[in-house]
Amino acid sequence: MGMKVFPFPLAEKQGPSVDPWYPMAVGNAKKAYLELLEKGIIDKDGNRIRTDTPPDMEEDSGCDFGG
Repeated sequence: MGMKVFPFPLAEKQGPSVDPWYPMAVGNAKKAYLELLEKGIIDKDGNRIRTDTPPDMEEDSGCDFGG
């Protein structure tokens, strides 16, 4: 009983594939960057400059998050 062999194209003969979602992902990343920059959370290089904690998340706030 023999095994059938199917031809498989070699990887070097195939061109690079194109990700159809890449342009949308780049657009979403740019929107997020601009939003964080506008709110003053990051600087123009993407470094975080705002380090304050919301009042309900501070150590002695008395809030219970159910955890």
